[in-house]
Parts: sequence; structure tokens; C-alpha cells
Amino acid sequence: MGNQTATRQPGIDEASGNGPKYSGDDQEPLGRRLQSARTAQGWSLEEVAAAIRIKASTLKALEENHLHTLPAANFVRGFVRVYAAHLGLDPKDALRLHLKEQGLPNSVVTETIDIRETITTGNMAEIPCSLTVIRVFGLLLLLVMLIFFTYWAYTNHF
Repeated sequence: MGNQTATRQPGIDEASGNGPKYSGDDQEPLGRRLQSARTAQGWSLEEVAAAIRIKASTLKALEENHLHTLPAANFVRGFVRVYAAHLGLDPKDALRLHLKEQGLPNSVVTETIDIRETITTGNMAEIPCSLTVIRVFGLLLLLVMLIFFTYWAYTNHF
């Protein structure tokens, strides 16, 4: 990014004239980048909030860097990704900038999990053996107690 001018528009890739690239000052905070991209496209906070189903107050807090008013950090990361993607910005770059501004490691962004591989390599629905043993033992104990109660009730009342 290096030597860029602030007159270029957010959400426009200079090479192609369109596409999901942000051009602007590398030192510009994420909140300002999000706000610039939104206003450049002529969208209000309410319009974007309705489109991505995130409260306008949450988007405003992201733009104004009022993170203390936002929910848990995991939710904020998701909000940053969704908001950036909707504005045509690179969600990974936006998240990296957010993490950098918060003093957090970038490892959160670079870790990817293939859920299909996770599901096919192991039976996630399989009950652990120890849990099965506990269930069987519990059912046997319940059966013994039922038999004992039936015997006790029969001998004392009949």
C-alpha cells in the first residue's frame, strides 16, 4: 500500500476500477476506513445495519472505536469481518487491522479449519466409552431400585 493518496475511493481497486480493495492512508484507523467506505457508497448506518443484520449502534461503535460498548471480542471479530465484506473491503485485512489496533496476535486470522475434514475424519456424534459405561451402570442401578421398591411395596401392603 505504501505511497497512496487519500483522494482514492474506498471499495475501488485502481487496477480494475472495481472490487474489494481499500485504498487510503495505511495509518488510518479501521473505524475511519469503515466509515469512509460506507459514506463513499452513499449508505447510512441504518441501511447497512438492515442489510447485514447488525445493530446500527454496534456499527457506529466500530466506526468510532468505542469497543468498550461492544459485546465479547469474538462477536466483534465477526462484526468486523461482515461489515468490511459488505462494504467491499477485504475482511481478513480489516480483521488484521482490528487485531493490531487492539494489540492482539494475528494468529486468530490465519488459523483456518476445514469443517468438512473435521466431520469426515472422526465421528463427532460418537459417545465416549466412559459415558456409555456410566449410562449402562445408571440404568442397571435404576432397574435394581425399581425391582426392590416393587418387592417392598408388594410384601408390606398385600
